[in-house]
Amino acid sequence: MNRVCLCSILHSAPVKNFSGSSYIFYGSNGNRYNWERSKTICEQSGYNLVSIESREEWNFLNRTIQKEDTTEYLIGLRKDASTKVWRWLSDNSTVNASNKGHWPWAKGEPNGKYKNCALMYRDYRKDYGLYNDVSCTSPESKAGFICGNRPFIHITQN
Repeated sequence: MNRVCLCSILHSAPVKNFSGSSYIFYGSNGNRYNWERSKTICEQSGYNLVSIESREEWNFLNRTIQKEDTTEYLIGLRKDASTKVWRWLSDNSTVNASNKGHWPWAKGEPNGKYKNCALMYRDYRKDYGLYNDVSCTSPESKAGFICGNRPFIHITQN
């Protein structure tokens, strides 16, 4: 993907700030993105696919996507191929997938042997802001993605 195309994609997406971090909410707008491509677009812009590290952050993201047209958003959650444990991209922390039907997973999720990446629903069968497992490489017809940028700590030497 060239830089001009990347800039036009990200320029059209709303940027929101919360608790010192910036987020870009890119809606599907008729495009078909997969998790891998969304991750690459975020990285090329200096962001990462969002990792949700607190309940407050989840609440903010959930409130924000409820006001958007896109119904699903790819997020920075991926199942480790060797351990089968779900981990966030930002800090490699784990997400409990054993409590199906409880936060953060939508009812009956995760449910796929070959679905190793995740998205966040706006509203699917009353599952507001909950997660679904999806393929990392197959395009999702309704999904946008959320890029997140944590503030950097700059250390200077005297």
